[in-house]
Amino acid sequence: MRVYDSPVLKVNASTENEKIVLDAEGPLSQLAKPFLKRINNIFAEEKPISINENEIIFSTWIPPIPGPVFSRVVSAEIAAIRKKEFQISSQ
Repeated sequence: MRVYDSPVLKVNASTENEKIVLDAEGPLSQLAKPFLKRINNIFAEEKPISINENEIIFSTWIPPIPGPVFSRVVSAEIAAIRKKEFQISSQ
């Protein structure tokens, strides 16, 4: 299931042994991997409340996936990573 979609990054969710796993594709996928690894580590310890073909409800403290709040979280993380990369490369 596609849970985040932008021209430079697409994030997909799949299930493995009843656990949610996120992976990325697109030009910024390599930058997103550390962030997705952190999320996947959290997801590995928890079982989702509900999974259907259109939405994953993971818990009461994680917004429904996909959804506008989850998209803002991903966008903010990618923006922060890009800003750090730019600062390092301009030094």
